[in-house]
Amino acid sequence: MSGRSVGVLILLLLVFPSVSFGGTFPAPYLSPEQDRTILTAESMVMDRRYREADALFDRMEKNDPGSLLPSMGRLLSLMVQSLEKGAPKARLEEEFAAEFPKNQARMKELERRGNLNAWDHFLLGGSLGVRGLYELNHRRYFSAFLHGMRALSQIHKVAALDPGIHDIAFATGLYKYYRSVKTRYLWFLPFVGDRREEGLAEIRQALEQGHYAVPAAKIALVMLAEREGTDAEGIRLGRKYLREYPNCKLIRDALETMEQRNPIRAGRAQSVAASRF
Repeated sequence: MSGRSVGVLILLLLVFPSVSFGGTFPAPYLSPEQDRTILTAESMVMDRRYREADALFDRMEKNDPGSLLPSMGRLLSLMVQSLEKGAPKARLEEEFAAEFPKNQARMKELERRGNLNAWDHFLLGGSLGVRGLYELNHRRYFSAFLHGMRALSQIHKVAALDPGIHDIAFATGLYKYYRSVKTRYLWFLPFVGDRREEGLAEIRQALEQGHYAVPAAKIALVMLAEREGTDAEGIRLGRKYLREYPNCKLIRDALETMEQRNPIRAGRAQSVAASRF
């Protein structure tokens, strides 16, 4: 799987564990019912039930016509689909072209409202990240950089307003990793040191402390292991996480690549896994 594809994982902020509303994120911003609705839509995306997820986003939009969240959710779903092998690219491009203007209009409405809270900035950062990663996937690096910087600005505002939203460690971690490896396409940037390990550490932090970012962090760790060539760790994690998300092609494809190029390690991992049952 290409390096560009891994970048889109910044958009996959998906989680399934039970939620405790003891005053921590997302309790100040969302009701338990709203949170469950979001998690249901996200689980549908992870299970590749894309049309069902889109229908749920449509219902969310009907209940709250001015919300940015449903549009961002549809874009996330499209981005996930676009990474899969054999994806219907022409259809997806048409759907992107129809959704981006709607998303932009919602963003402007939210920004005009003013007095934004951390959740508002979270949604703005996510929407900008979608567009930036879309541009990156199309090798429009300057546009991707500009959208990425705007997204990062929103993420920093989230951190300033509510340090308890640990999911942002996933976004900043992936940004640091990919800025380290993609600067050769951005000649106008000053020299950037290798911050890949720092980025990976932040992704692990999101895995341990995040709310919505947990599945995304798991996917990222497998796919980045494939990219880094750390096959032993990648195969171990890939098989573990594929048991949790058996229909996730992003994990499956990365795992298959590592197993094919390193059959000895794949066999050892299989033996270790079998010995645990």
